[in-house]
Amino acid sequence: MNDIIRNPDLLNDETKSLWVKQEGIIVIYRLPFQLFETRRSPERQKYLFSIGATKIEDATGNHCTGDAWDVAKWGKDGWSWKDEDVFWYQVLGILTVNLIANIKWGADWNGKNFWYDEKFRDYGHYERVRI
Repeated sequence: MNDIIRNPDLLNDETKSLWVKQEGIIVIYRLPFQLFETRRSPERQKYLFSIGATKIEDATGNHCTGDAWDVAKWGKDGWSWKDEDVFWYQVLGILTVNLIANIKWGADWNGKNFWYDEKFRDYGHYERVRI
């Protein structure tokens, strides 16, 4: 299944503005990341749920509504989510949540602000916090 959408223009306006700010962090600090996924189809959401890559099964998830995006480490070997890359994901995540307001990071689903969720680590996931 290769229906990954990387187009930031498909994000809601407020969410896209947050992505643009994070993209600035990636560029300024020369971090090895690229935008990996923005809006998801309901079919892709169900597929990702079936393989344990998301906790939301249906189209109510923030990716399906244009309120979330994923980044992934990019290097000479392509996309990477290896355990040894966690350091880079944490660097980007910590910079992002400390420099940009109204962003929830997938490493903190439990809300402990510790950047390590015991149950579900989604280091490349970011979403807009609705105020």
